[in-house]
Amino acid sequence: MSNDKECKHYPCHFPGQGCKYCFCPFYPCHDYELGFWVIGRRGRVLWSCIDCHLLHIPEVEDLYSRNPELTLEELKAFAIRKGFVYVGRKSTRHIEKIVMI
Repeated sequence: MSNDKECKHYPCHFPGQGCKYCFCPFYPCHDYELGFWVIGRRGRVLWSCIDCHLLHIPEVEDLYSRNPELTLEELKAFAIRKGFVYVGRKSTRHIEKIVMI
């Protein structure tokens, strides 16, 4: 699926995004460059990746589809080499870390 305007989440990140990985295979990645912990409406601690564009960049989406063994770090390095910005700023509250006991 790519740019499916019928999807109730479209556009979840940015216009022209790839939607093949609507549900990220790396979730929750725990990479603080790509996401952060939030407290959900029901009081649960959840990983939020609202600002992550990485797997929605069509070229990165295509690379990962052809090479599913690639790591998140390898995909980020590819995006950097190509000059893609893979982190947006939709959120307003960032929590550094929540430690569960």
